[in-house]
Amino acid sequence: MKSIRLAFASLALCAIAAPALSQDLYGTLKKARDSKTFTIGYREASFPFAFYDDQKKPVGFAVELCTRIAEEVKAELKMPDLQVKYLPVNPQTRIPLLTNGTIDIECGSTTNNLARQQQVDFTYSFYVTGNRLLASKASGIKEIENINGKSIGVAAGTSNERILNTLIEELKLKPRIVTVKDHAEGILALETGRIDAYMHDEVGQFGLLSKSSQKAKFEVVGRLLSFDPYGLMIRRDDSAFKFVANRTLAKIYRSGEVYTMFKKHFDPFGIPMTPAVDWTFKLNAMPD
Repeated sequence: MKSIRLAFASLALCAIAAPALSQDLYGTLKKARDSKTFTIGYREASFPFAFYDDQKKPVGFAVELCTRIAEEVKAELKMPDLQVKYLPVNPQTRIPLLTNGTIDIECGSTTNNLARQQQVDFTYSFYVTGNRLLASKASGIKEIENINGKSIGVAAGTSNERILNTLIEELKLKPRIVTVKDHAEGILALETGRIDAYMHDEVGQFGLLSKSSQKAKFEVVGRLLSFDPYGLMIRRDDSAFKFVANRTLAKIYRSGEVYTMFKKHFDPFGIPMTPAVDWTFKLNAMPD
């Protein structure tokens, strides 16, 4: 009889302890609960992933994904009044602002690579692309090998810059490199003749070209020069928040809603879905 009473007592203690354990939050979820705020960092000119609309409101495919994750965080914390803030970032500030806690997730066109994984972590991929050149038609540039003696622009602190420098070394090329703050400055440099070509991911190039007032003067040229899977950047060692973010993406992919979202954000730029992107959605549509 005594052993039965002890068993019931143990079960009662477990029942009491369970709710308390569920409150033992850490990382981003704890930060959001304590500050009553979740902050999304976004890029201002990463078309069609993250950029300003005519009302200076952050929009784009990655922005919508991050916003959906923010809504899932509200539900996870049972905090419907959790404030969601948006803060612009650029290639130089995005990692420092994430690691120091200023932002909680970064949405733009950031490549998930091993070098970055030493500092940050990533959600499931949401796009796959590769580097190409956006060149002035007058420059005669058709492939990376044609950039000798030409001025090539690239955004500082990006994987594009690293890939460009690697190719220049491997192919023994001799261009003049012009680093810019971000992609908006890159297309401006191309339009004003400061550079002959701009190095960026293929999808971003078509986005920049579609927004240019001088699009007839430029073209996306050459072969793909890299493999670049995009992910939403989050802090390292934060598996609880990473699970919430990935669960959100998996639901969107699995339901097929992602294809409607894709058309909404990519069709205005004339960017088609590639087989690689389609398979990215399918491979990350994790079951419940």
